Order: sequence, then structure tokens, then C-alpha cells
Amino acid sequence: MRKAIAFLTVFVMSISLFAQTDVAKYGDKGAPEVRIPQTWHSNNNRTEDFLLVLTDSYGDGWDGAYMDVLVNGTLIYDDITVAASTEEFTLAVDDGDIVQTVYTSGNYEGEHSYAFYDHNGTLVASDGPSPGAGIEFTVSLSADILGCMTAAACNYSADATADDGSCCLTNCTTIAMGGGSYISETSWEIADAAGNIIASGAGTESSEFSCFDDGDYTVSGADSWGDGWNGNFLTVTDDDGTVWLSFEVTSAAGAGEVVTATFTVGVPPPAVFFSEYAEGSSNNKYLEVYNGTDATISLDDFVILGNYNGNPWSETFTFVAGATVESGGVYVIANSSASDAIQALADELLAYGDPWYTAAFNGDDVRALATADGTILDIIGTLDGDGDGTSGEGSEDDPGGGFDVAGVSEATKDNTLRRKDGVVEGNGGDWAASAGTTADDSEYIVEERPTADYTPATLGWHITDPSVTYSANFAIDMNGTGYPNDTYPSVVINGSWNGWGGWGVTLLDEDADGIYTGTLSDLVDATMVEYVVAVTGETDGWSGWGVIFNAPLDSDCDYVPGDGNGNYGFTIMGADVELAHIAGSCISCDANLVSVHMVDAYGDGWNGNVLTIGTDSLTIESGASAFAELCLDDGSFVVTCGGGSWASEVSWVMINAAGDTLLAGGAPYAGVLQLGETTDVLGCMDADALNYNENATVDDGSCYYAGDSCSIALAAVVGANDASGAEQWFN
Repeated sequence: MRKAIAFLTVFVMSISLFAQTDVAKYGDKGAPEVRIPQTWHSNNNRTEDFLLVLTDSYGDGWDGAYMDVLVNGTLIYDDITVAASTEEFTLAVDDGDIVQTVYTSGNYEGEHSYAFYDHNGTLVASDGPSPGAGIEFTVSLSADILGCMTAAACNYSADATADDGSCCLTNCTTIAMGGGSYISETSWEIADAAGNIIASGAGTESSEFSCFDDGDYTVSGADSWGDGWNGNFLTVTDDDGTVWLSFEVTSAAGAGEVVTATFTVGVPPPAVFFSEYAEGSSNNKYLEVYNGTDATISLDDFVILGNYNGNPWSETFTFVAGATVESGGVYVIANSSASDAIQALADELLAYGDPWYTAAFNGDDVRALATADGTILDIIGTLDGDGDGTSGEGSEDDPGGGFDVAGVSEATKDNTLRRKDGVVEGNGGDWAASAGTTADDSEYIVEERPTADYTPATLGWHITDPSVTYSANFAIDMNGTGYPNDTYPSVVINGSWNGWGGWGVTLLDEDADGIYTGTLSDLVDATMVEYVVAVTGETDGWSGWGVIFNAPLDSDCDYVPGDGNGNYGFTIMGADVELAHIAGSCISCDANLVSVHMVDAYGDGWNGNVLTIGTDSLTIESGASAFAELCLDDGSFVVTCGGGSWASEVSWVMINAAGDTLLAGGAPYAGVLQLGETTDVLGCMDADALNYNENATVDDGSCYYAGDSCSIALAAVVGANDASGAEQWFN
């Protein structure tokens, strides 16, 4: 009895205390109504802890706001608040409990939010930013442990007893937002390639699991204040640590201006696909596989799947061990009973049923190129011929004679299918997307079938016809370089087409004009070549690599600027290439080549300083360096440098074709550059100067005057020659 009275006393006192604070805390209307269920039981047997997280996005606390939490009408937490960024509280609840919050606002409500999570970490209820007066929800508990129960999923949970539908078979990622200040100003969303919004947020820090399919996505973000995201970043990170996205809005965007960016999740499938298919007369059948990647591939990583007459996959063909395909190359699998012409172009011949029927197909059979793990990269035909969503139903899915392509009925029978050059990847198993319905929307061109007397001219290559070749014609000006000479008498072109072996192309000067010519032949379309000019002789053992003339680094003729190599280069584009330039230069010049190397020590450009050589003006607009080449006639050229700020950062050097320094300086500068044969006489041309030279034809800036130094000081005469304000010497 005493225990019962004690309990009752405590209960009444707590109600009385709660009532005394009603008006002061909740205003004239008092606390929100508490609705207690008719079948309410004591909370002695609660079976689960919920987590309550209070958050302030700015990190300076709730600015006077506070909250009460009630379970089934009983006050569990009184006046809880946040001192900094977050506070966490546990809440023991049972199935069917009524949870209420009573929220009293403070200042900066846009920073405040709170959320309840169950024992699985699943969000149950939340409010904010700018929470209302309170929320209410009913607890629903389950004895099951929810999670993904598919072992192949990247978020598989071994502890789960009930599958919650969250299994992710593609990319398990975390979308996180935060890390800076003023997050209440931020908003963002992520959309897939079809424009569907898959995630979004505004005004709060977050870190949530998300399952992304492989593909391209667009992220959009804005800042309501217009000063950028103040250190906040939106990231998408794979569970293996791969960062697919790191995005922010900078201060360059105005208030509310939407900034977008694209990103890709997942490693795209390799660009390896069928480039040609032929179902010809008799056994004249073949499949051609194209390597559209930028590297050599191993066919050990690929298989070909096959079926017959609408049935499921019945065979998995593996290529001969160690087979490879170079970038841009093809691999042809043909029936071993095909014509001699087809067999001559095949890389692998397959006998009937040995062990599979991969090259013994008919028009109604399906073939798919897949990775070794079975991921389909490309397919010809479909296992779901009747389109009812169920594959491999035998006669129901057999298309009859063949599958339609480009508007041609049963085109996979008695035809050659050639992939259009513009196709850059396989269809990923979407046959309809490749087949199309017209000649325009199909990825294939339907052409004549092979026979005993006819072989398609496109067999054995894709895009680039190896029977059509082009030439690169070199005309290298060696005048002024000092080479060739007795030590290095031969001029050669060395390059990438033969693995940078010496003696690539030998150049000759048959008319003794100093321009050495030669030709590199048999280049197929789209071939890219990098090269250098070299001289060779007995000194280097006739290696072909005596003295090398590179393209000026990061110049217009440096084919891959920024790689530090300084190689010339070209790409064959359906025509011969003419390459004429001075060795070590980008240009041809019949006069005097002057290469000008300019440097800014600070790296912010020349800040208005200009280098003038005769009538040519050069500068560095931005960055740490610049390069220019001039072709100047014999003669004298006035050189000046200056006119801007931070002159101490400026330097430059002029070099001729032989690599000799002609002139060097900084800012300010005044002088003369003389080139070749000239009758010009340099000297002071000012008759008032002490060193005036009446024979001078070009003023070299050397003039000096009385008072310029102590040795030629002016005679001071009172009232007659007062100081001018310039630096002057008097005695």
C-alpha cells in the first residue's frame, strides 16, 4: 500500500508541477492537447530505444529555443536544447506508444531541426528547419531486424531478419552535405539522365545512404545570400572511398542563381562491341568485335553468349587464351567452313559444334558480347522475341526467320549488318535501341550477304580502312641551326609510329638550299604521330639520336602541351600532311629566326610591361611564361621593355636558330638588336649629347650629357643654370 501511495504522490506532484508551468511556457493557450490511448499500459516493458538528435546548422546552439518530449502523455525530457551543433537523447519506447514534442522557438529558427531514429537508424519523424509548435507520432516496432538480405548487394546485412527492400546491386554511396558555415543559405538537388530528382536538400547538414545506378547525373545548387556555400560541399562517395562528386557553389554565383554540374557514377562499360555481323550463304558467317577503347584489350576478359530458336542462353564462348585487340582494331570469329576469303581475314575459326555453335548461327539466333562475369555489353537479337517481358520461352520468343533491323524485315537473315561509324559503345543488351526502325535511327547498315564469290570489303576493319593510306611530307629548314656538319652529317625524323626507334625517316637536301625533305608513307586515316628532328653521325655511333631538335615547350607546335616532352605532331585526317618548319621552331623563315622566351618571376603576367622589337610588341598577359617567334630581315631593330608595374619580375631572352643568345634583359630596357648583314651604324644621334656620332644611322640609346655623372659635372653658375629637378651633377 505504501508503494502504491508513493507512486500516486509522485504522479500527482509531477502533474501539478507540469500544470504550474503551462501558461508561462506555452502562452495563454497552454500546452498542446495530450491524447492518451484508451488501452494504455505502463512503460515498464518498453522494448526499444529511439535516438533523438537535435541540430543547429550554424553550430552556435538553439538561440533560446527549447523542447519537451512526452511519451503517452508523460514528460520524458524537459526544456532540452542544443549548446553547439548537435545533442543526442535516447528514448525508451514500446510498440503503440504516442510520442509528442512541444517546441518553443527562439531566434534564427532556420538553423534549428530535430529528428527521431529507430534502432536501425531509420528516420521515424522530424521537424525543421524552423520547427513548428510540435509533432506527434505513434511508435510501430517489429521484432525483425530490417536490412538487405541479398548477399550480392553492396549493402548486404548479415544480421537482417526481414528484407526492407533497400538492397543495392549497383553503387552503395553516401550523399553528404556540410563542412562549412551558413548552411541555412544552401539548397541542392541531384537528377538522373532522365531528369528524375533522386536526392535533394536545403538548409541542413546531412549524410544519407543512397543507391546509385551507373550513369550520368546532374547536380544543381544555389546560395540564397549570394556569397557561395562558405566552405560547405555536397559529396557523393562510394563505399570503397571513390568520390564521384565534390560540388560547391562559389561566390561567383548571385543570390539564388542555380549552378549546375554533371558527374558520372560507376565505371562505364568498355567500348567493345560488335562492329559487323554476317549471316551469309551456306557457312559464310562471322562476327567482328571492335575495340573502341584507347588501349589494347585482352579477350580473356570477354565472352560471347549464344542461344537458339527463342530459348535461353545455351552456350558461353571463350576466346583463345591470350588473344588481344589493339585500340581501334577488330577481332573476327568465323565459321571454319566459310569461304577462303573470309577465313583469310579471320582471327579465330570455329568448327560446327566444337565446342559451341557460336559461328554456326541462323537469323533467329541471338549472340551477345559480355564481360567474363556475364555483364552484357552488346547484343544482336533479343531473348524476348514476343516482348511479353519473359525471356527464352522457346517458340514464343523465336522471331521466325530473323530480327528486323533498320526497317528491313528479318534483316539478321541473309544479310551483313555493319555498325555505323558514329556508334561508340555497345547497346548494353538493348537490342531495340540498336536495331531501330528506319535506316536513320538504326545503329546498323544492312548490306549484301557474303557468298562463296563475294566478301564484304569492310570485313577485318572498322571505321579506318587499312587499304587507304596517306603520307606525311617533311620539309625541315636547317639553315642557321649549325647542323648538319662534319660531326653530325645526317638529318632524320624520329617518332612514335615505330616506337621511337632511330633513323625513322632520313631527310635529304638535294638542291642544297638548307631545307631537308623526306616522306613517311603508309599512314592510315586517324593515325596520330609525334616526332622530333635529329642529326646523327659518327660521334653518336650513327644511332639516329645525336643532337635533337624539339618543338619549343608548350608552344603552338608542341603537340601535347604540358607533358614536358616538346614533341612535334600531327593526325592524319583523310589527306596527306605537309610539315614545313625550322628545326627546333614552329615556323618557316627565309630570313632570321628570333625565338623570344619571356618569364614573369611572380607568375601573374607582365602587369602592363611590353617588350618591343622594331614594330613587334610582345607581353605576358597572365601566367609565368610566354613564347614567341619572329622572322626578321637583316638589319637593326630598336628594343625596349617597360611601361608597366612590377618591372623587377620581368625577364626575357632572344635566341637564334642555332640556339645562340642574341639579347637578354628585363625592364626597363633600351637597346638595339642587329641581325645579318647591315650597313647600319649604331651610336648616339642626339647632337646635344656629349657623345654625339654624326655617322650613326641607328640610335643605340648610348647618349649621355653634361651633369649625368661626377666626371662630366656641370659648372655651377649662380642664377644661370639652376637644377632642373632631374639627377644632375654640379661642381
